[in-house]
Amino acid sequence: MRTVQSALTRLGLCTLCGLLACSSAAFAGPHESGVLIPHISTQIEFSYPASYEGQCDLRDGTEAVVSGEVAPDRGVVWYVLACFVNSPGPVRLDSVLFGFRNYDDSKIGFADFGPGEGSSLELTGIGWPGSNSGVAVGFNPVRRDEIVEVYWFAAYAYGVELIPLGVMPDTNEGAFHHVDGEGLVVVDEISEFGELGFGREGYNPLNEDVKTGACCVVDECFVVDRDECERMSGRYRGDFTSCFPNPCEQPTIETNWGRLKRLYDY
Repeated sequence: MRTVQSALTRLGLCTLCGLLACSSAAFAGPHESGVLIPHISTQIEFSYPASYEGQCDLRDGTEAVVSGEVAPDRGVVWYVLACFVNSPGPVRLDSVLFGFRNYDDSKIGFADFGPGEGSSLELTGIGWPGSNSGVAVGFNPVRRDEIVEVYWFAAYAYGVELIPLGVMPDTNEGAFHHVDGEGLVVVDEISEFGELGFGREGYNPLNEDVKTGACCVVDECFVVDRDECERMSGRYRGDFTSCFPNPCEQPTIETNWGRLKRLYDY
């Protein structure tokens, strides 16, 4: 574990709980509206063992690759990135707390992983990087980029699965930290988390052009995206389709009494 000076050690805090107890979220800081997104680096050919720290190729958060193939015999390198394109700034990122929400561990195999470029301290939760686990990463010196590499993974996908980023379960915190001029740790909550999909669509909160269409739940119609339609157990009619006229209504067959009577005459 790296132990060079960071926000955690400067305040004399030996545990993550100590950091949270002495921090303050009362004042919005430079990282307000910051998001956390995944990104598969398609330019890196996976070879084990190797470290992929500092090799992330993403320069525009909206172009993050959040979906990958299910390929049990081919590993991929992917990153978790802090993006502050919509934050007031200036960026002075000292530490990050995040985790994974629930996913099927049997479908994802991690060959290696580690904190991102410039990291100076790492505190991992139980079972990291498994389902419902988390990590805290400190930086020294502070990171000042609009996109900051927080963590990297080399992994295999053995089945269709979605890995949703979220808060650190042990603390219920998803936050960006920096130390102000008076030595106070200021906390900005991560405003939104991305999701990494293997064999299915992922999610990038920086992209607002999510395609939607008509979703039929029995005979009711809703305009939602494909993933939301699946969560509603509906039938997606395609991107840009409309609910007017309602495509979910059962068709009415024009007939008369004589025709109906003949159907049931034996």
